[in-house]
Amino acid sequence: MTRNTILDYLPLINHQIIVHEALLEYHRKADAMLKVLFKANIADDAISTIHDYLWGVSDNIARAKHLNERLLNDLMKIVSHAEPIKRNPKGDCHHAYC
Repeated sequence: MTRNTILDYLPLINHQIIVHEALLEYHRKADAMLKVLFKANIADDAISTIHDYLWGVSDNIARAKHLNERLLNDLMKIVSHAEPIKRNPKGDCHHAYC
């Protein structure tokens, strides 16, 4: 049986860094847009302009949410493959791939 080292996990760690950087970017964009909106005098803007602006904020939040959900699903798959198969006293398997 081989022992895993940190180098074995380096590709996964690098992938996580890339994905988290993208996730942070979406959050930073949404945060910056909201800060600008709160400081703006929106009374002078048309309703359609405000709507489009908020739509952009919503789009960034939706992208961050989608990316986060994908990331969580990928990590849960990895964990499910790494967990040992557990059997109850009846011999039933509690692993998704039995």
